[in-house]
Amino acid sequence: MRKMSLDEMKKIQLDILIDVARFCEENGIRYYLTYGTLLGAVRHKGYIPWDDDIDIMMPRPDYQRFLNMYNNENSNYRSLSYHSDLKYPNLFARVEDTRTIQNEKITYENGVGVSIDIFPLDGVPEYAFSIYLRFLEVLRIVLYCRLQQIISKKNIFKKGLSLIIMKLPFGIYKYCLNVVDKMLRLSSYDKSDKVALLVVMTREKKELFEKNMLEKTVLLEFENNCFFAPYKYDAVLKSLYGDYMKLPPVCERVPKHSFEVFYKE
Repeated sequence: MRKMSLDEMKKIQLDILIDVARFCEENGIRYYLTYGTLLGAVRHKGYIPWDDDIDIMMPRPDYQRFLNMYNNENSNYRSLSYHSDLKYPNLFARVEDTRTIQNEKITYENGVGVSIDIFPLDGVPEYAFSIYLRFLEVLRIVLYCRLQQIISKKNIFKKGLSLIIMKLPFGIYKYCLNVVDKMLRLSSYDKSDKVALLVVMTREKKELFEKNMLEKTVLLEFENNCFFAPYKYDAVLKSLYGDYMKLPPVCERVPKHSFEVFYKE
């Protein structure tokens, strides 16, 4: 295997995004740039200089259609999700380049290549949302610790709890995953006034949006290509980052992931 450079990895990620966008547009599937990719498009017209990933989001109905259809399209790219592989260790999906592999610190027996992240946008319950979110967050932590074999280092109690979770039978893991999946689909996206990236959202609720923020789209430039973003991207970015046009301190301008990536051949 040959190790690739950061620039080579970014080029492969961009090629994946171009293919995913093409597929979505040909099949009437809605998608939007999000997180640092949306911020990069608005502030830099491309990658944030110190960023190293690409993120998009899709309404739940479109997300499910995409996962059901995409793998029939291209042999070099493959979608990964827990819907097709219970041992896949994330609640959001990825599309990977199957000709590559990375040594990311997750325990997934099949490995993951250079990839982009795809987050589902789900409808938000109208009542007792804070309680719902807290319960969902606890279950997400259980799934994360069990499958990725993560040991908390925050304190003795959390370390002990994570060690117990790591030893849970896989059947209990599957049960928890089924509960989480049903909770995520509890409120219909189409019938909800508010939507959120529930698979990653915390009690800060930065990923909670009025659905009308997403109903219209605009094309934004990203690395000399154009991709769809929410028309009200300013409101989305303010929710996620606050004063998003202000650059972070120099000490924080570093990649958020630490892994090496290789060509398989």
